[in-house]
Amino acid sequence: MWLSRIVYQDLRDQLTATTATRDALFRQVQGMDTTLDWFRVRITQLEHERALMLQNYLGVTVPTLSIEKAPPT
Repeated sequence: MWLSRIVYQDLRDQLTATTATRDALFRQVQGMDTTLDWFRVRITQLEHERALMLQNYLGVTVPTLSIEKAPPT
């Protein structure tokens, strides 16, 4: 089966555009993952600091929250 040059060029242009969009979205997701990792570490650190402060000043022991990344399934 033969394709006309116009159909082939349209398909190739669509593939190029789709690949570029996919790559841009992949980079965006990687950046968001990095930001979320920083947030996880920072929130966990703040929760531990808050628990230590409550224990030192009020003598109350509270459980600490630890936010971790879910393992890939």
